[in-house]
Amino acid sequence: MNTNTNTSKIVKRILVLIILVLLFLNITESQSDTTHIQTDKQEYQPGESVEVRITVPDINDYKLYYDYKGFEQRYMGDYTLFSFIPQGTGTHYLILRDRAHNEVERYSFELIKTEEPPAEEPEEPEVEEPEPVIPAIPAPLPIPETKPGLRAVKEFFK
Repeated sequence: MNTNTNTSKIVKRILVLIILVLLFLNITESQSDTTHIQTDKQEYQPGESVEVRITVPDINDYKLYYDYKGFEQRYMGDYTLFSFIPQGTGTHYLILRDRAHNEVERYSFELIKTEEPPAEEPEEPEVEEPEPVIPAIPAPLPIPETKPGLRAVKEFFK
């Protein structure tokens, strides 16, 4: 009976060990199939660079797309780590699709426009007004001497 009990204990331990090994293999297998998209932050200012890191089991099995306001573009090349400067305020999307073009993951980030403080009116520099230029009064023209003959004619027309 003692041998039978030892055998059943060993069988139980072996079964528990096999179950644990299968669970461990299943967990590591599911982790290798994980896809993940992340950026260095969620909100960006205009002109800021977006740093993107993408984790996929096999880069050849997935394609990355960029979507902004319904316009979708495929990213060409190695997309596991890259940066770019998005244009246009609002929500931007990074989309991973599998070979069958099924959406596997969609990631969004925002490009927000900061409110600019009201522009201060620049102070106009004080301009010194030039002193008015007074035109020089020309010297009066000399009055020519009247000739005696003309005086008599002037009096005639009076």
